[in-house]
Amino acid sequence: IIYSSLVYSSRSFATQPNVAPLANDSTVPINVSIRKLDDEARRVGRVSASEIKNVLSSLNRSNPATSTQALMLIRCCGNLLPEEIPENRTQLVHNLWQSFEKLSKFQVE
Repeated sequence: IIYSSLVYSSRSFATQPNVAPLANDSTVPINVSIRKLDDEARRVGRVSASEIKNVLSSLNRSNPATSTQALMLIRCCGNLLPEEIPENRTQLVHNLWQSFEKLSKFQVE
């Protein structure tokens, strides 16, 4: 009986999908985190709010974003977050905007 439960357990681990860790480590550069967001948006047409929050925390640790990266992050807070209610999306983009104002100087062309 113990053997059959061990076999079952090993099978369940074998069928688990490989899940990449979230990019919340301070050693991961912001461009890598943003690239992951961009790839996810292109591949499945959506991103995770937790991934955006991880990038936001990286921004708040004084890792500035370029204007192109900032635009991509703002776009991610729109239709790419279908599981979030509009109020949460608005709050998330507001938090991003505040971080951009504090840490970056962008020119509008």
